[in-house]
Amino acid sequence: MFCCFAALGGVAAVDPRAALAGLPPPDSINLWPYLSGAINESPRKGFQVDNRCIVSAPYKLLLGDQKGACHSGPHVPNATGNATCDTVMHCGQTGCMFDIYADPHERVDLAGMSTHAGTLQAMQAQLVAANEKIFDPDR
Repeated sequence: MFCCFAALGGVAAVDPRAALAGLPPPDSINLWPYLSGAINESPRKGFQVDNRCIVSAPYKLLLGDQKGACHSGPHVPNATGNATCDTVMHCGQTGCMFDIYADPHERVDLAGMSTHAGTLQAMQAQLVAANEKIFDPDR
């Protein structure tokens, strides 16, 4: 949304001082044409969540151990079961891949299915490329 607000404000969506300091440019797209109805389809097709997760519609790829991988009820944490979750999903270096449109609860891991091998490889490559540009300070 940064580029969207910058465009609405009539300012550039770049920060020369940040660039001089070696920081990456904003990973943002001007969504105003889509939000205002000037175009019918969003220019954003996917996004990187962190260095172990990327979404590229309709798929989501996760790497490593994913803590809090519980399938809760419709009213959690208010009325369905325990509100805490100690479940860990082990996705390893190959990853777990889900079709988040057809399977919004992420119950069917497509990573091991031969019919999705090409998509899995493409998602893995997208995450590797995205990680080359991620700002991950040593804290």
